[in-house]
Amino acid sequence: MTKYNPDELVSILSDRARVGLTQDAAARSTLERIADAAAGDARVAIGMLKRAATIAARDDEDAITPGVLEEALPDAELEIRHRDIEALNAHQKTVFEIIRDRGPITPKRLYDRYEARADNPNKRRTVRSYLRKLAQYDLIEADGQTRDRTYRLAPDVSEDLPATDSPF
Repeated sequence: MTKYNPDELVSILSDRARVGLTQDAAARSTLERIADAAAGDARVAIGMLKRAATIAARDDEDAITPGVLEEALPDAELEIRHRDIEALNAHQKTVFEIIRDRGPITPKRLYDRYEARADNPNKRRTVRSYLRKLAQYDLIEADGQTRDRTYRLAPDVSEDLPATDSPF
């Protein structure tokens, strides 16, 4: 996943605000705060801006105020996490659920559990690609190297995320 510096994120957000919001709805300081909170992740930053604009509209505000922003920031990241999980295919969701429910877990134990849950399990190589995708989405983290590696939820991913619709 590409990480952007704060100035790049502010530029991306400025373009989005110019096209999608009324003039002066998002001050530069607001965009800078969003960029800082997003820690280089453009998807998170755009989600935060969208969530803040939605809250401002709901509250009948003409601009995104500091109070609106403080309400929007935590909700936006959680919303993005939920969308990321919903976008996973059934096998990817199964791998995520095993890590969520049983992590930290070694690759061998993970694959054994995956193989037991899936009617038509994919090969280990495919499961490794799922793990890379989950890590790219910042849903999981890998600790250690090769034989000593374990997978666990990323620190900011809640263990009480809603259950997925995995058929396995």
